[in-house]
Amino acid sequence: MSSEFGFVDLVFKRGPPVDEDVGNTIAILCPEGLIGVDVAFLDFDGCVDCLGDLFDRCFRLLAEMAVGPRVDRHIDWETHRLHSVFRDSKRYDSVAGPLHMTRLVFVRHGETEWNRDRRVQGWAPVALTDHGYQQADQLARRLADEYAVDRLVSSDLRRTLETARPIGRAVGCEVQPDRRWRERNFGVLQGLGYGELFLGHPEFTLSEVGYTAAEARPEGGESLVDQRERVLAAFTELYDSLESDETVVVVTHGGPLYLVFGWAHGFDIRATILDQQQGNCAINELVVNGQQVDRHGIEIIVENDTGHLVSETAHD
Repeated sequence: MSSEFGFVDLVFKRGPPVDEDVGNTIAILCPEGLIGVDVAFLDFDGCVDCLGDLFDRCFRLLAEMAVGPRVDRHIDWETHRLHSVFRDSKRYDSVAGPLHMTRLVFVRHGETEWNRDRRVQGWAPVALTDHGYQQADQLARRLADEYAVDRLVSSDLRRTLETARPIGRAVGCEVQPDRRWRERNFGVLQGLGYGELFLGHPEFTLSEVGYTAAEARPEGGESLVDQRERVLAAFTELYDSLESDETVVVVTHGGPLYLVFGWAHGFDIRATILDQQQGNCAINELVVNGQQVDRHGIEIIVENDTGHLVSETAHD
């Protein structure tokens, strides 16, 4: 991203609450030093336009008026991806503390040979490729840099555990395996190429036969409806177990991610599978705002974010 930078005498700093109702989530804008700021975020008098629509869209800031000498505004910091917007040498010096939010961070496993070959993996014990291990390391660094992780849950299949272990080392959490976060069990169809599966077995093709494909169960496997019930049960249990301000990372597969985020968007089963994408080691983030497990109690912050992967080549 190309940006033009000017200098202003404001930095973000964690400060005390302005009043008891607001709490300790305030970051005060204090005139403590010169920083680089994209001139697109400056208003007419050279101040950072925290209340402007452009700034809010880019940084998801919640802004309110503050009081005190030479302090015009305070903000509740709601994102931590400044490095992706500003050049390394021209970025905000943010010393604000961590957010008081309850988060669920879902990530997909790294690349496998069967991903490259476009084969149906299901429950097969397929290992990561060398590139997949590199992706997992890059993902682990990103998560450690941006989240204070309290729990790490993973599907118990080989490719997810191999992705979860470097994350566990990076964030200081033990991996908690949970088989409910597995990919769909395709039974006897496991190992087929996607073309062989959907051309040779159109009864499993949502784009061809619609909802009946979601109910079709391969021999020795489970239907898409079966998988959705399993995954959403795991999601509900995890949601109910969350502590206030807790961050939980779940390492899983493309299928469960489609199902969780399809539910969150209110998609039907066809759109859930056909209208979403998930790259290897993609990051997805939900913020929990409510007490009940419903679409109104969560906010989708990030979907299919692979910006942390260096020299990435797309593989499904």
